[in-house]
Amino acid sequence: MSSFAALKDKRRARQGPSFASTSSASPAAVPAEPVVPAPFEPIEPVSILGASTVEDTKLYVYGAGMYKDLPEYLEIRVSQTRGRGIYVKEGTSVKAGTSLMKVKPHAYSLSTPNLDAHCASCLLNPQSSLSPEYQVTQLRRCTGCLAVSYCSSECQKYDWKGHKEECRALKALRSHGDQDPGMPGEAVRALGRLVWTRKRVGGDTAWWTEVEHMQSNITLLNPRQHEPLAMLGLAVCRYLGITPQQSSPEETARKLDELGFPSIRNLTNFLSRFQTNSFSLTTPDLTNVGVAVSPLAALISHSCMPNAAVVFPTGLGRRGALEVIALRDLQSGEEILTSYLDVALPRAERQKELKERYLFDCECTLCTRELDPDWIDPRSAVRCRTEGCTAKLRMPQPGTTHILCNTCGTGFAIDAVSLQQHIQLGTAALQKADSLQFSDPAKARYLLVSVLRNLTPLARSSYPLLSILQLLQQLFITAFSVLPFEDPERDRFLQDAATCAALVFAGMDDVYPPGHPTKGVQSVTMAKLLMAEISDSALAPSPATSSLPADMLVLLPMGVCRLRMALELLSKASRDLRLGFGKDGGLVGKDASLLAVGLEREISMWSALRTNRRIR
Repeated sequence: MSSFAALKDKRRARQGPSFASTSSASPAAVPAEPVVPAPFEPIEPVSILGASTVEDTKLYVYGAGMYKDLPEYLEIRVSQTRGRGIYVKEGTSVKAGTSLMKVKPHAYSLSTPNLDAHCASCLLNPQSSLSPEYQVTQLRRCTGCLAVSYCSSECQKYDWKGHKEECRALKALRSHGDQDPGMPGEAVRALGRLVWTRKRVGGDTAWWTEVEHMQSNITLLNPRQHEPLAMLGLAVCRYLGITPQQSSPEETARKLDELGFPSIRNLTNFLSRFQTNSFSLTTPDLTNVGVAVSPLAALISHSCMPNAAVVFPTGLGRRGALEVIALRDLQSGEEILTSYLDVALPRAERQKELKERYLFDCECTLCTRELDPDWIDPRSAVRCRTEGCTAKLRMPQPGTTHILCNTCGTGFAIDAVSLQQHIQLGTAALQKADSLQFSDPAKARYLLVSVLRNLTPLARSSYPLLSILQLLQQLFITAFSVLPFEDPERDRFLQDAATCAALVFAGMDDVYPPGHPTKGVQSVTMAKLLMAEISDSALAPSPATSSLPADMLVLLPMGVCRLRMALELLSKASRDLRLGFGKDGGLVGKDASLLAVGLEREISMWSALRTNRRIR
């Protein structure tokens, strides 16, 4: 009825690429008058204090031809506290679900494991969509480099300008034989595309000026952070045909100058800009498949309570573009804010990642609220154990042995020290399982199930429980989808996948803002699990039949009631997807509509069949 091939290789959308998880802000020091800042002007680290308003900003003036994809109702402004950002113009308002901008990234590349699984131009594959206009029948490798694949001759032609030099470089690497270092990572290949495009269009164009005006944090890096940048530089040079170890300094300098880098300083600033401003390349269903960079999208500032999301609703290339979608109504003068990381992470994890990757401390609305001793953060909470009570309770401090629920009045014992130890073990297991999910999915599944039982006191929205359930959902989907229908293990894996989906679905509501695309995608995933064919002899989840702890089991309906539940989820998903992806919800929204139509027909046939049986 519904295929899970599209879900088998799905990574969690929160996973970032080599250097950054989402688009990165480019804060710049405010000059006395609004002028274009010097490309290499260093700045000091800033604190992200929450959205700026036009009252404490100045209009950012830039060169002719730059940021041509910025719509007329938005403008770039500079704040003393936040640097550059994008704002709704005064006298203008924007409705939730509006596509604020559509941008073709300056460069993007698939990660190495995804080169065979996705079109290098549009990002789609044979499992991407049910919609006829977006269906892909097969992928064919480029006959030149034998590395990247395309879904059609149209996509290959569309990508040829960007792939021409890349094709030669990949072919040259393959010809090295035993000395071949392997396929360059997505960061190296994306940087190569930027360099070759600059060579083609010229270094004095608006296109390249946008790249030069992205924020470089090179002067703010500590010695430990310089080492991976140096390694990246060596890999890029080798990929571009420059081998400093085998060439004289003069020859190396000449080749770099030909590519637009008159000094090592220019090259390292370029690499730093990429590190700071690159973000996750995702498919229309939020599967992370590589890395992308867009100077315009990189101007959007961060908040852990975003009012917009960066998505690729219909892919890239000839099929679509990067889009920034308003998650709620935006008022006149309001700043556009996206999140650079997964907002389901607790404050400490978010602060650590933002400091390490982007060198700022976040003091947004959510980060500030989480310091309030009277507020219970659903990302770090325990649940009331009373049946029927859905209250979340504050995470107990070390030494606590008893907790009282203020909602139902029930008290229960808890070992706070032991719980913290289990949270640490769960976090470690999550990281290990994440690295094993493709190479050894059975072991990854075992690791997560083994720590799950000790995390049952946590609220479903708490970290790392929610992330563990998300990964387990995918691992169970992978397990059941490769088994024949007759295999009894298939039903067990399917039921466990559906149970995890239900738990994730419930947990997401507490940590993701309304309209967030992740919630819509999860609704469709759960609906597909309920629609998947299950044997008549399948048993309801129980401690005897499930891998999951007893108090995590969810009673899911069977038969036509199961299909009706799936239909309700698809209806909810359609609403969420129109907010999170804009218009008709992107390809995921189109698929949800097609699935709903087929499901309504199946339910009608089922009901008619039961009616005929009663008449007889």
